[in-house]
Amino acid sequence: MGIKRTTFSIVDTIIIFVVSLLLFLVLMFYLDENTDLVAHARIAKEMNENGNLFSGNFLLYFLINLFSLFSTDFQVIEISLCVLLALAVTFKYNIIKSYFAGFLTLKKAGFLSCSLSIIYILPLFYFLKYFGIFLNTENMYLGYYVPNVWHNSTVIFLFPFAILLYLLSIKQLNEYDKKRNYFIAILVILNVLIKPSFFFVFLIAYPLTVIFKVGLKDSAKYFLLPITTGLLSILYVYLTIYSGDDGSAVTISFSNILNATFWINNGKYLLVSLFFPLLYFAFNYKSLIKDWEFLYVILLFIVSVGVFYLCREVGPRANHGNFYWQIVFTTWLVFLYMAKQLFVVNVKKTNMRLNSMFKVLYSLHVVMGVVYIIKLLMTKDFG
Repeated sequence: MGIKRTTFSIVDTIIIFVVSLLLFLVLMFYLDENTDLVAHARIAKEMNENGNLFSGNFLLYFLINLFSLFSTDFQVIEISLCVLLALAVTFKYNIIKSYFAGFLTLKKAGFLSCSLSIIYILPLFYFLKYFGIFLNTENMYLGYYVPNVWHNSTVIFLFPFAILLYLLSIKQLNEYDKKRNYFIAILVILNVLIKPSFFFVFLIAYPLTVIFKVGLKDSAKYFLLPITTGLLSILYVYLTIYSGDDGSAVTISFSNILNATFWINNGKYLLVSLFFPLLYFAFNYKSLIKDWEFLYVILLFIVSVGVFYLCREVGPRANHGNFYWQIVFTTWLVFLYMAKQLFVVNVKKTNMRLNSMFKVLYSLHVVMGVVYIIKLLMTKDFG
């Protein structure tokens, strides 16, 4: 199915890198403490000064220090982080472009890559906020299931590696290769050491999808190595974070899911966040439910939401929202899958007017991505 050709463009790469770098520099020095960027730069500085370079999910912080040549100048550390984030966004763009170039022209692949790099929620019922149905009239983040964020360094840096893990697992499920398992295991380790969020979802969804697709008898060879290496990596992260006496711990609570109001409120936000994917599914569910990749993506999303609904951190990390972040990756994967269906798989199979309507909806999601970035810069508030 893939088209063998060079998809890398030095012009695209330079433009994406420069624009991303400028954006992150503005977010770092203009928004300052209103994003997690400054906080993460400060963590890197403290880890360097304390000689604690390899504790927890250390990889991004270690690279920040490495790129700054282990400088103690905080501004140098901040710039180092901005460069790393710009590299991550550029890497993400090239991964998506390469993926779609297997089906489309390079121009269309580049367009889809750009659009998915900024795609966001579509508050179609935005006016309802004035009636108190949503949090407030200004909020475009809190409560929503967003596919992209710009204020959290570890999420942004993890994104290309989470995408690669997903795409490689898809390839493995399509055509098993023993050697590919080693690359999947390496990606699992990188995911955990950057931010474990996506691995928690992969840990459940990938083995279940393997069993569904190939059967229980042959399933172990697919996931035994990746899952084992991932669990060992999680153990390392857990022991180096929670071995102290600061009161940090992880708990499971069922109180939210037993509350009807909780489901009603989250249903509203799901509708707004995933309006295009939900509408596309409503019109194409008969073909989609027969596709195991669709089931894999939906399982990833359901598990990510389940983790968010059930898991809590207590202690000094109680308000860090660490069990939300996996939703960003899985929401994005839902958009990736639906974009592939719309622009590649079903482009000639469905009613042209219907396809045009879906493309308009998709475009509105992309426009809202631009609107959100502008809003973020103007208000200095990521909410």
